[in-house]
Amino acid sequence: METQLRIIECLKTIIAGPGIHEVIFASNKTPPPLLAFAVHFPRLTLSTNGTYVTELEQNRKVTSVSIQPGQALFIPPNCWDKPDMNTQSQAIHFLFGKRHTGISLVTSNTEVKADKIALQHTLAGPEQKLIDSILELNQMKKPYSAFNHLIMALLSCYIIRLEEYNKPLSKHSNLLFQEICIYIQENFQNELSRDSVAKHYDISPNHLSRMFKTNGYMKFCDYVNYVRINRAKFLLQNYDFSLYHIAQRCGYNDVVYFCRIFKKITKKTPKQYRNQLLYNNSH
Repeated sequence: METQLRIIECLKTIIAGPGIHEVIFASNKTPPPLLAFAVHFPRLTLSTNGTYVTELEQNRKVTSVSIQPGQALFIPPNCWDKPDMNTQSQAIHFLFGKRHTGISLVTSNTEVKADKIALQHTLAGPEQKLIDSILELNQMKKPYSAFNHLIMALLSCYIIRLEEYNKPLSKHSNLLFQEICIYIQENFQNELSRDSVAKHYDISPNHLSRMFKTNGYMKFCDYVNYVRINRAKFLLQNYDFSLYHIAQRCGYNDVVYFCRIFKKITKKTPKQYRNQLLYNNSH
């Protein structure tokens, strides 16, 4: 409840105060650097206090941007950014997943603190229509003033969703499971273990394993590999990285192990997968 109220207060402060006067977009024509954040879903970042500094690509150039209150950073699916967590700031991050929207209030000072909440994603609701409109207009590569209004409308929708949000005790485990899935999707390129993720959420490793077996119908390690291999498939399709660099960017330190997991999940080696893509594109 405390996290919910803090996020609502921050969003209302944005709307009542600076509003949104500029929307900055990331793109993905250049390869993402190591430890960059990149997922298959659109994301939105808003600075609520201080300056949120991150590295991203614009117009085929990697650049550093400083997001101030009143600005919004919108990251379309499969685009990337690499935040500088050493700068003092507070920011709200939205991850618009297929099943749930993850909202994080992240404070960065001498250490990083993140308060998170997950809302069920409604495909028929106004939020999805606003996100689709932002993505469609961005494809036209024009600086529409409508972006500011669309983001403001999106924030207003989520204030209503958060005010109506009530976490039933009977569903607590499922909602926590969704939060953990979002965390894995955001941090797949980092070292992830059952113990480290359980510690992050202050639960036991055995409890984490039970949650995946009950809610996800797969083991924790299988889900981590599933997220990482999905990202590897995107990199193989879009960038001419070596297998070593793809493995690194997907959280694998061992290329041989990466290739073994890739083949286990896709039934093809990474090289076979890339060659098939090249063949399909040439015919």
